[in-house]
Amino acid sequence: MKIVFMRNAGWLVASLCLVLACGDDDGGGGVADAGSDVDGASVDAEVGEPDAGIDCPAPAADSIGGSCPTLGAQASCDSETGAGDGFCLDEGVPNTSWPGEGYCLPIGGGTCPNCPAGTFCATILQPGSPATTACMPECCEGGATCGPNLICSSLLFGEDLGGTACVPGTLGASDGDPCVDFGDCDKNSICRNDQFLFPDGMCAVTNCTVFDDTTCNGGRCVDFDGPSGRAPLCVDDCELDSDCRESQGYVCFDGSAQNLGKFCRHPEVGDPCASADDCGGTPWVCKTAPEGFPGGYCAIEGCTTAGDCPVRSFCDTNETPTLCTQQCTEGDLAGVCRAGYTCNRVELGEPGPVGDRFGCQPE
Repeated sequence: MKIVFMRNAGWLVASLCLVLACGDDDGGGGVADAGSDVDGASVDAEVGEPDAGIDCPAPAADSIGGSCPTLGAQASCDSETGAGDGFCLDEGVPNTSWPGEGYCLPIGGGTCPNCPAGTFCATILQPGSPATTACMPECCEGGATCGPNLICSSLLFGEDLGGTACVPGTLGASDGDPCVDFGDCDKNSICRNDQFLFPDGMCAVTNCTVFDDTTCNGGRCVDFDGPSGRAPLCVDDCELDSDCRESQGYVCFDGSAQNLGKFCRHPEVGDPCASADDCGGTPWVCKTAPEGFPGGYCAIEGCTTAGDCPVRSFCDTNETPTLCTQQCTEGDLAGVCRAGYTCNRVELGEPGPVGDRFGCQPE
């Protein structure tokens, strides 16, 4: 979606749709990705191949493209003295994950700021919203260096900036790597952060080309069933659980039945299990066959609201203890519930149209 920046407090919230994909996901956490499944995610720019003979200038702190200490309006980030268009974007901006060291940027609306030497006016596009403009710090095409925590890029959110700029990122980061924000990831990536399904974060290229792994950063592109629905995403390839970040609960998931092959992901509510370790460990539990759950059932106990449960699940307060339950649609036409389970209406007694849900329960 394209974003409009406004010179007020609301701008700060909207602006960070720049990195997140406004709208995402994740009932249980997440962010939206610019045109893809990005739940709580922030998108990075694409980078050229390093050229050992070129040295890109590093933006100085408190200057356009450099680090900055305080979230919000910053005169040191202005396009020119007194312009009042400079902002420091950092991890404190709601619903975003700009790097914690901050990113200094003059923001325009429908017209370009008067960009100083060493910067260019970039049009930032995100589907679904009007364009906005910003003065971006220039760097050389294919440059190997841009300063600490920055990469030289010609794309942002998969869109051409109209030049090459120093933007937050980490050269060499791979799909599947842990991350705090998109500055920890390489070209055209998001950082998926979700305490349940993406513990310790996960770098991933978004809007990749399915079955074309050259569009990934070391991963493979699959039509991933994420928090906002199915969308192309680069995930970590695997053959065994040991190929994944087992200590954070990730396992090698076999998606062959969906023509996805094997890739690393965290177990979800409703997955089969034999023990809690199969579900990723604390706070996850495995409801077993003796408890009436054939083949085991990954879940989280003790929830009170929907926000206590991962995406694609809800809190069934009728259970004792309360239980995060796999969500389905009446009739289960998509075949969400696996063998041994059926899609039942669950009366929660909550006000409004979402008072009742449908969940996969033992037959």
